[in-house]
Amino acid sequence: MKNTVKYALLGSLFVLLFWNCARRGAPTGGEKDVDPPVLLKANPENGAIHFDKKKIKLSFDEYVVIKDLRKQLVISPPLKYEPIVSPQGLASKTIEIRLRDTLLPNTTYSMSFGQSIVDNNEGNAMPNFKYVFSTGSYIDSLELSGFLKDAYKVEVDAYVSVMLYEKDSIFNDSTIYKMPPRYITNTLDSLTSFQFKNLKAGTYRLIAIKDENTDNKFDPRGDKLAFLDQDVQIPNDTIYQLDLFKEALPYAAKRPQMVAKNRIVFGFEGDYKDVAISIVEKLPDSIQRRYLKDPEKDSIHLWMHPTAKDSLRFVIENKPYQAIDTFQLRFPKIKVIDSMQLTLLPNMSLDLLDTLRLRSNTPIQKIDSTKIFMVQQDSIALPFEIQHDLEGNELLFLFEQKPERNYGLQLLPGAVGDMFATQNDTLTFNMSTKSLAEYGSLNLELKHLDRFPVLVQVLDKDYKLIRSEVLLEARSHVLFAYLKPQKYRIRLIFDDNGNGVWDTGDYMKKLQPERIIYLDKEIELRANWDYEEEFDLKTKGS
Repeated sequence: MKNTVKYALLGSLFVLLFWNCARRGAPTGGEKDVDPPVLLKANPENGAIHFDKKKIKLSFDEYVVIKDLRKQLVISPPLKYEPIVSPQGLASKTIEIRLRDTLLPNTTYSMSFGQSIVDNNEGNAMPNFKYVFSTGSYIDSLELSGFLKDAYKVEVDAYVSVMLYEKDSIFNDSTIYKMPPRYITNTLDSLTSFQFKNLKAGTYRLIAIKDENTDNKFDPRGDKLAFLDQDVQIPNDTIYQLDLFKEALPYAAKRPQMVAKNRIVFGFEGDYKDVAISIVEKLPDSIQRRYLKDPEKDSIHLWMHPTAKDSLRFVIENKPYQAIDTFQLRFPKIKVIDSMQLTLLPNMSLDLLDTLRLRSNTPIQKIDSTKIFMVQQDSIALPFEIQHDLEGNELLFLFEQKPERNYGLQLLPGAVGDMFATQNDTLTFNMSTKSLAEYGSLNLELKHLDRFPVLVQVLDKDYKLIRSEVLLEARSHVLFAYLKPQKYRIRLIFDDNGNGVWDTGDYMKKLQPERIIYLDKEIELRANWDYEEEFDLKTKGS
């Protein structure tokens, strides 16, 4: 019994001593690791010359993983075949790069990994790690830098490729569509500036591409482009600006489609405002036809009375582009016939500068104004004028709009009829205007503006045009009244060709986009505010 108690006491004492020791030595977690991986060794070494290997091995001081390599890794000059980088998806202290290309002689190559190499535990990125080697006897060391802007918006796209094409005997304007550049860098996901390193002296063309399919070539259907008008001589300490823009698509007519028994749709790409569509076959005079442009899509709708023919041939001519296309359309068995539907725009709430519009989905052909009535509150008859917008296929109702009023529009049966002899039933629309206190106004002071014509525009946060005014000569102030309370952007478009719209650039024609200048800040307009803002162009080089 005594031995049992003695052993129990000794055991308790041992446990107590062990617990105290364990508590004194327990880990507290320590400080969080914020250090990026460190390259311990490269084989061949970083900066190697006379490079003739097919494999590169990088060793780090801790386990690393590779993330988003396809976007982050930029190899200059570009390789025809992407190297095999491993391991991917697994943690390792080494990264192996297998080259599959035949390298150019006497050429300096750089592999910029961006933020793709991160430590396995905390995800700390190794910032802008670059591996450089040369197949010649020295490393090229010249540099070139600049920054990007978007020609149309304030924000600049991420991951823009900036390229240098060597002006040699095989370079011409079409090279950027067919061949990769001599040198390439990328803005990645957080920069608008770019920098080339390890360049050799020479004459180059400077191009930037938002390369959607990552093939290092310009595809005008999907890519944005920026180009410098003149050659670049290297060495050079100039900081260049490139303005990214999306070219207008070249004109093309698409095959027409019959979507209803009385409607055929002709689709287009590019500028189709001057196209003329004709039917080859002779049709009876009783088969009426009407062409209407779609207000939202690049297409033209042909409305026509059904014909007994099972097909028609169409000729589409665009004289400015000297383009003529012929299409044979076989009519599918469609029973659906589009019928007239009338929509009031805007609906319910009418802003003081809005025009009340009645839109039809089928061509309006008949208007009987004796069956159309407009009243204001208390059912008082209101004088108004009707205009028929043939191109927009709308009726415009012009009348004096006053704040805080209720209005009513009534159409009796037969007030509006379409080309298919469909008429409206009784329709009643109600709408109202807001009080002046629910709007704000913006008084814009323009300083040092000496280039005309210029479009002064108010946009919402999504770049939707809210108001626009054309200035043909200098004015100190432009007032935009009755604006809804929200955030706005202000921009000036230098309308050099005077056509009233912004024109994009064209690489083959060597046309830069028309210049746009934005106010440096958004304006938050509140209800019942008269906001004044100065727009000084002295520092913007108008």
